[in-house]
Amino acid sequence: LGAPAGKGCVQKLVRALQLQLNLHGGLVGHMQLHQNIAALHDVGVDVATYYVGDPGSGYCKVFDTAGNTAKAWQAFRAFGEAYRLGTYLPSTQNAPVWTLAATGGEKTLLILTNASREPQECTLDIPGQRIASLRAVDETHDCTAVSELPAGNTLTLSPWQILLCELISK
Repeated sequence: LGAPAGKGCVQKLVRALQLQLNLHGGLVGHMQLHQNIAALHDVGVDVATYYVGDPGSGYCKVFDTAGNTAKAWQAFRAFGEAYRLGTYLPSTQNAPVWTLAATGGEKTLLILTNASREPQECTLDIPGQRIASLRAVDETHDCTAVSELPAGNTLTLSPWQILLCELISK
């Protein structure tokens, strides 16, 4: 996402990022991938490569044999949205919830990842901001809108879920 506000850039490279993405019927891989992307970004990695195995095998699958996107693709899609905003915002990692945040122009995107088989509650403490939209990557969502926005600042993340929260000024 570029340098954090006020910090210089030092290029770091990760040569390969390979994960088993077929755990629990493929529902854990997308979460694990995003968790790793957030961790790599927090330590300042500028370049990482990802090797896609045979789409039919389930190992490292981003697409299936018909070219349809798998859940893991949505983790890349979410990071891509944050990357295009341009400015990384420092965030707190409190296992089992991983976060990544970015801002650009009028938009702020907060990505929350639940790395647990149990639901997790998160309270957002972002002064002057409110949730404008909420999308999920989980068993029933492919980076699609969640039907209801929370009334306040507390979100409940389902097991293995990624939530993309678009924030705007109050």
